[in-house]
Amino acid sequence: MTMLDFTGSPIGAALLAAGAATAAILLYRRDVAGRGRFVRFALPALRAAAAALTALMLAGPVLRHRRTIGELARVRVVLDRSASMGLTDPQMEPGRKLLIAHRLGWTEAAGLDSAPLRAAEELAVARLDAEALAAGGADGADAVVARVEAASRHLAEAAPETLAAFREIGSVEWERWSDVPGEKVEDLIRHAKFRNPPDRRGRIREMRLPMPEGDQFGTRIRGYLIPPVSGDYVFWLASDDGGELWVSPGEDPALRSRVATVAGWTGPDQWETMPSQKSRRVRLEAGRRHFFEVLHKEGNGEAHVAVRWQLPDGAIESPIPGIRLLPLEAGGQFDPRAAIESELRQPAGRLAEAARRGDAAAARRKAADLARRLAV
Repeated sequence: MTMLDFTGSPIGAALLAAGAATAAILLYRRDVAGRGRFVRFALPALRAAAAALTALMLAGPVLRHRRTIGELARVRVVLDRSASMGLTDPQMEPGRKLLIAHRLGWTEAAGLDSAPLRAAEELAVARLDAEALAAGGADGADAVVARVEAASRHLAEAAPETLAAFREIGSVEWERWSDVPGEKVEDLIRHAKFRNPPDRRGRIREMRLPMPEGDQFGTRIRGYLIPPVSGDYVFWLASDDGGELWVSPGEDPALRSRVATVAGWTGPDQWETMPSQKSRRVRLEAGRRHFFEVLHKEGNGEAHVAVRWQLPDGAIESPIPGIRLLPLEAGGQFDPRAAIESELRQPAGRLAEAARRGDAAAARRKAADLARRLAV
């Protein structure tokens, strides 16, 4: 493609050319007065054209030729002054932001496997519906089941390499050693049984161990914290009896340090009973695995242990939810399709069955259980 361009101002040059041509016509019409009709019109016109061309030369005319080979690259810039679509915005998961951007046409479809993102969106709506049912909603069980089924279908469409990248989150392991006397953590770690495998173990979906039965035992909770944003975090520990919280700046357990302790006991969710319950500011990195360990010792009476934290923006999660937890050992490749089947589809089916029977109380309980699972 060939086109005429100007290095200077084409508008200014055009005005100058028009002015020069007009002046040439007015001046030369006097000089040719009395001559033939052709001369009276042709000579001023020629001189006006010459003056106009001379003025246009001042604008620096340039002939440009461009040849396109292949396809031109396209760059799309989207201005988001509110930063609501920023990947670092903690109010929305990055996956959902990518899905929204994809649907709005801001990203190319190539290279983006949106099946898991669509599944996550279905589960997010299902969680809201389940929470509404648990709060006393009259109906909606069938809608919850439909959302969970839709999420399962979306995951079935995901590419194998996408599924292979999934990791199990939402739970950590607890261990219990029975028949260990004493009320202090030191009584547990110095006991000979602590060096052997635990008597019992299980998983918890939030950083709270349900009140166990019995006396004279010790428990340990270990895993990884996955912070949502980088910054300074503050931890609180509540336990009955003694407890300790250890956090590492990374994955290495050897680098962990004790950040909070309970010497004696506190009531459930009593976070300010003693100053040692609250940690100093602990620097954590978003998306990085940070090893943690909770040690708890029970003497006699009630028993409990829980941990909460404050995010860098001041928000408090009490206790730390399962979405921030990663097991110490995932136990092999994690299959999200199998997890949806066992953790969501089956509980959703039990919810729908309770709703069909007309058992409102059972439906609310099962909806609350499903909502907790969906929160992970």
